[in-house]
Amino acid sequence: MPSDDPLRDRDLPPPPGGWETLARREVMKEPYLHISAETVRTGQGKVLDTWWILHFPDWVMVVPVTEAGELVLLRQWRQGVRAVSLEVPGGTLEEGETDPLATGARELLEETGYEAAELRSLGFLWPDPSRNANRCHMVLALGCRKVAEPVLEPGESIESFTVPMAEAKAMLLRGDMMSTVQATTLMRGLAELGEL
Repeated sequence: MPSDDPLRDRDLPPPPGGWETLARREVMKEPYLHISAETVRTGQGKVLDTWWILHFPDWVMVVPVTEAGELVLLRQWRQGVRAVSLEVPGGTLEEGETDPLATGARELLEETGYEAAELRSLGFLWPDPSRNANRCHMVLALGCRKVAEPVLEPGESIESFTVPMAEAKAMLLRGDMMSTVQATTLMRGLAELGEL
């Protein structure tokens, strides 16, 4: 009988050992991004002179469900890809913030004007474990209701809207949500709600 781990049933080599950092230098340090270059020895003993690491703050993504059972989504301009992106609300843990649920509540209110009756952690993701040193915390926000107008930060261009659960699922399955972290967060939220 096959095991629960599909990789265990294949003829694969053992996983490589951890890497050792031999040297590290700071290349750039800004409030929301630090870049370092590391000299590393791989698990196979090969020395790589420059391995770039991007240090971003941890951030939070929120899957908000209204009292009526609809999802609150965003359309947001993203300069990196020069396009409007379909997203869930979220943002970075600011200096001094340590609770992803509190950050999720703050970001939800700022970006959408909604407040949640209940917040649940859905765990976290590594957005790009090869090069990034941060985590993306996922939060399910239940019983959301509109209590204020959004208060956007300079540089944010966001439109929030509600959609029925079935339409949000269809948007996800059609590939309308192009960011992998955004799509995974929405999938995780829908799964928690029994919708996937």
